[in-house]
Amino acid sequence: MPVGNAAPHELSTVRSDQADTMTNNIGGDTAPTLDMGDEPALASGPAGDGQYGTQMISRYQVMQNLGSRGIFTVYRAYDPVMRRQVAIKVLQQQYCSPLFNARFRQEVGLLAALEHPAIVPVYDYGEIDTQPFMVMQFIDAGSLATRMSSGTLPVQELVAVVDRVAAALDTAHARNIVHQSLKPSNILFNAGEQAFLSDFGIHMSAEMITDLSQHGVFDANYLSPEQISLIQAMTQQGSDLPLDIPPSSDIYALAAVVFHALTGQPLFAYARPEQTLAAHLTQPVPDIRERNRKLPVGCQQVFATALAKEPGERYPTASAFAYDLREMARGRWFLSRLAPSEREARPLPTTATPLSSEVQDSEPPPAPDSPRIGRYLLERPVGQGGMATVYLAYDPLTERRVAIKVLTGQLTGVPAFSVRFRKEAEMVAALEHESIIRVYDLGEHAEQPFIVMQYLPGGTLASRLRGRRMTANEFLPIMERLVAGLQVAHERRIIHQDIKPSNILFNRDGAAVLSDFGIAAVVEASTRRTRRRAFGGTPRYMSPEQAQLLITPNDPAPPISPQSDIYSLGVVLFQALAGQVPYEGHSVAEIALAHLHDPIPSLRSYNPQLPAVAQDVLARALAKDPAERYATVEEFIFAVRALADGSWALKRI
Repeated sequence: MPVGNAAPHELSTVRSDQADTMTNNIGGDTAPTLDMGDEPALASGPAGDGQYGTQMISRYQVMQNLGSRGIFTVYRAYDPVMRRQVAIKVLQQQYCSPLFNARFRQEVGLLAALEHPAIVPVYDYGEIDTQPFMVMQFIDAGSLATRMSSGTLPVQELVAVVDRVAAALDTAHARNIVHQSLKPSNILFNAGEQAFLSDFGIHMSAEMITDLSQHGVFDANYLSPEQISLIQAMTQQGSDLPLDIPPSSDIYALAAVVFHALTGQPLFAYARPEQTLAAHLTQPVPDIRERNRKLPVGCQQVFATALAKEPGERYPTASAFAYDLREMARGRWFLSRLAPSEREARPLPTTATPLSSEVQDSEPPPAPDSPRIGRYLLERPVGQGGMATVYLAYDPLTERRVAIKVLTGQLTGVPAFSVRFRKEAEMVAALEHESIIRVYDLGEHAEQPFIVMQYLPGGTLASRLRGRRMTANEFLPIMERLVAGLQVAHERRIIHQDIKPSNILFNRDGAAVLSDFGIAAVVEASTRRTRRRAFGGTPRYMSPEQAQLLITPNDPAPPISPQSDIYSLGVVLFQALAGQVPYEGHSVAEIALAHLHDPIPSLRSYNPQLPAVAQDVLARALAKDPAERYATVEEFIFAVRALADGSWALKRI
């Protein structure tokens, strides 16, 4: 929603009392359930697995109409292909036109390309009877608006939320994308209490802005002065204006949201929206401690900076605001003023262009006549394994690059492998964790199953470890990410079974992501049948119990448990610190026997600079008996943190 310089009284149709109650977020806030007949584009179709009704949007089975969201209608739906719930935003019929549909499609592609862990991911795009729609992750644990309805929130609780939202905003701003519609109902939570940013604004015409203003869609409580001025100018002149909205507009909105959450009142609490708008343009920031005396002394300056009328006087980045909020919560804000702080961030442009002007990738998309798998244009193979080939491809609908994993031809006719392949896609899709690779689609081309996944351009850990070692401090953030994903998988009784550097990828921001759950699917499926035959893994990284299954598949062996993943993660840590894996051999059997019987090599024989306690940390992770290893991945990462910060040595005194 673009916006910025006219008299405030002329936007009296903006209704702040309706903004968060008349519509709903993509996730789980209570929403008005509208009659299914409200959307003529909905079609009847087969109910798939029979769980839900027959109203369809493309292949998706509609479960609930969540109501109007500005120019969209939002549905909760079920994807029978991926077997997961999704959220679908359908552009309302009265706003459809060839020009705006094309603009919407382009901007969906830009949002899909963001792929930040705190931004609601886009799965799919399509059209039904000229109405475009986008398919996203369904996030079902409510919104910040829901939490704020119960009263003020403690600053300590808000810090984690603001950290994630600020990081998401900075990623978008670095690509010249401004959210433009930040408010409490657009900050969602998943079951793990993680915050997500949803509902980025779309570049709209003056006519659309005027129409939406008359219906009370824009929330006066969180609009920046420059947004208000631009909305007023567009509604006055009745024509489009240059969308000169700076990234700092989002910083203003975020600060207004936090101010409201901390005090229980909007920044400017007036009964009439036009008074609220005028206050944003002209009045000073209220004293926050007059509304909440429990807040620390000195916090006013944080909000005075974030809520400055002039965009250039605000924080340079959202993370800079988040940093000062965190220091304020710790009671250290004044100290951070005395010396340069770690919050200095990369410079950003003072203004950001609309989404539609952003270039998604440095490389142009492949030619339309390129080889295809389904709707996807193939670019080149990027990986080859025993079961599948992975291709870099381009999705012309979401306008983003993806990775496509195709089951090899010789395995296509083997039902067990096709089942395993599908199970992998369904399992990973259900996990929906930022440290685990995202799955967008599943299909079949020329009788060959394929999985469409997130493309991670940052390479693999294998390439980073080639010819070098890492310190514990260097490896710690990688391991933190892996442990977060494994924790979710283990809670759902899913064991990866093939953790190794080549299955640890990095996104464009350098964050680690775990991939390739193909073997895990077999183990999970085998728990009710022949667990002892369900072995797998890569010899240099497999656990002793996996090695035993490999050598004597018909003999009794300990069941594969989460401790198997802990062992493999320990091997990866050993390699990162020592520069090589603990066990090598001339054959698979020789390596497997070493995992079973050989003592753990001395880390310091490979890297004398390591402290002696590093051996103790690895000795437990690499114990031959699963019962002697760390009980959970969280316990393992706690030990690695202690190794990295030196506190492990203090425990031994």
